[in-house]
Amino acid sequence: MPSPGSDYRRRIAEAIRAAADCPIVAEWICCDPVNPDHDLCVKGDIARQMLRAVLADDEEKLYLPSGIVDAVLAVRDEELERAVAHDRQPYPTQWAYNQACAALEKHRARADQAEAERDTWRDLVRELVDDGPCEYDHHDQCQGHSLDSRPCPHGRAKELLAKEES
Repeated sequence: MPSPGSDYRRRIAEAIRAAADCPIVAEWICCDPVNPDHDLCVKGDIARQMLRAVLADDEEKLYLPSGIVDAVLAVRDEELERAVAHDRQPYPTQWAYNQACAALEKHRARADQAEAERDTWRDLVRELVDDGPCEYDHHDQCQGHSLDSRPCPHGRAKELLAKEES
């Protein structure tokens, strides 16, 4: 009884043999024997030889191709194992995914609202701030804006607006 991978091996070998005997590859070779000065003939002959070298020499053992097919199968098996392991990982349920999306949307909406309010306040402060310089007297009171206590709110507002614009 053939092994489970033998049908797969046979199909790979048949595909490679078909490629080696492909009329397009054969059409490249217009010289018999191959003329080394004719690039297309040389390339076609190399392609045919490479494809045939992959296969077992015995037509009866078509389902047992050489080591290259074994290497292809090993890669396929490794990829299959990785895919199965990936599929076994726990994924969030649809409900959990929907809850996470709703929470993100709620916070995004809150952040958008906060940004809009900040922009409104910034524009209002920009309109109300006096562009004149702060001038403090010996009691640390701003004489330029008739306000007491250092730092002057107009000076602080100008600093914050300058920092925001940079």
